[in-house]
Amino acid sequence: MTTLLLEDSNAGMRISQDILNKTGIVLLPKGTVLSLSIINYLRKWHIDHIHVEEAQVPFVSEKKKPQKQLSDTYKSTLNATTEIMEALKGSAILKLKEVREVISEIGNFTDITSTLETISHLKAQDKYTYQHNLNVAIYCLFLGRWLELDDTSLKKLTYAGFLHDIGKFKVSEDILHKPDKLNEREFKEIKSHPVYGYSMVKKNPNLSQSIALGILQHHEREDGQGYPFGVEGPKIHLFAKIIAVADVFDAMTSERSYKGKQPPLKVAEELMNNHFSALDQKIVRTFVNRLSDFYIGSKVLLSNGVVGEIVAKNPTSPANPLIKINNEFIDLSADRSITIEDIFM
Repeated sequence: MTTLLLEDSNAGMRISQDILNKTGIVLLPKGTVLSLSIINYLRKWHIDHIHVEEAQVPFVSEKKKPQKQLSDTYKSTLNATTEIMEALKGSAILKLKEVREVISEIGNFTDITSTLETISHLKAQDKYTYQHNLNVAIYCLFLGRWLELDDTSLKKLTYAGFLHDIGKFKVSEDILHKPDKLNEREFKEIKSHPVYGYSMVKKNPNLSQSIALGILQHHEREDGQGYPFGVEGPKIHLFAKIIAVADVFDAMTSERSYKGKQPPLKVAEELMNNHFSALDQKIVRTFVNRLSDFYIGSKVLLSNGVVGEIVAKNPTSPANPLIKINNEFIDLSADRSITIEDIFM
């Protein structure tokens, strides 16, 4: 057994002694495998040290580490994204040359497995705003391919995904980063960001109407309950429908200042069930089906503190796949008392 400061611990380590709060309540049982979300959970309880097993072997295998070349591409593209978006804070003029270069780099993301691994490993809360624009563009690119869009449409879709939130840079940072609930005036201002973004893109003759509509309508919903205009499904541009799915998925699987991330398969189920009337179900099913394939073989931390492996997906309930634990199998769709808390990429 080794005693570590919590700040020196890493995801993949297994705790060797129950972790208790100051009143003696067990926060985590012995044998629990640490993840980034669990480490953050312990920080909130002001746990400063933990006991872990000797000779730790992280559950992230060598083949699951992001490819260095793709990782470097993502980092350089994120840096370029940050510069483009930062420049918008003082000007309404979009640096189209720089945007073209980023879109060209995004085209290098061709394998969904290594791409998702890279995004998962490199997500950072303090860069959420910039990463979100980049991630949504990448997810849109894959969705467009899976929906068999032609090359021209695919490139326009990627532009729309990348620029979908540029209108937010015209909203006060105090509102954007407010940790508390927004009041009616502030929420109204937030809901204006698609219009701001649309206006910025419309000023550029080199960007098409389909890109502008994708930006304008990405918060519209199939049931007409979206914004800024409350239009219904048939009137929403295809790009906006695709961006909506990518936008929700990336937001819900990211750590933000006001809300923690959720496991990807849980988010996939949310997309299918709780967003059934809001999002285009053909696009959702396409995305979820491909996503579920990717996570087969991944190690998962279950709510009972046990680590298992996903061996088969559940097409109707992505968050409840078949799990193998040693030589036993648990069908999470049959036992809803156990849930997936985290996935080791």
